[in-house]
Amino acid sequence: MPPHRWEGGQLDLDPPITARLVKALSRNGTWAAQLIPEGYRDGHWVVVDGPFDGETVGVRDPAGSSYHMPLQEFGVLLRNMVVVFETGE
Repeated sequence: MPPHRWEGGQLDLDPPITARLVKALSRNGTWAAQLIPEGYRDGHWVVVDGPFDGETVGVRDPAGSSYHMPLQEFGVLLRNMVVVFETGE
């Protein structure tokens, strides 16, 4: 069985964040993203599922909630820091 590992780092992305990009990051399941609302200095990590219907992204917040966020809003908050699960294939 090939090794599995989490890989993280900074992506060099230009807006807008597309459903195609979210789908590519989701190819091995859920992943984590750092979201930083405008005006805040520090980020907040969330678990990402999706995309759903090409319009929304599923977000599981460690603060205790789960919700769907419009892809456009998610793209504004995403600050290019992600952690994805790599299967070693």
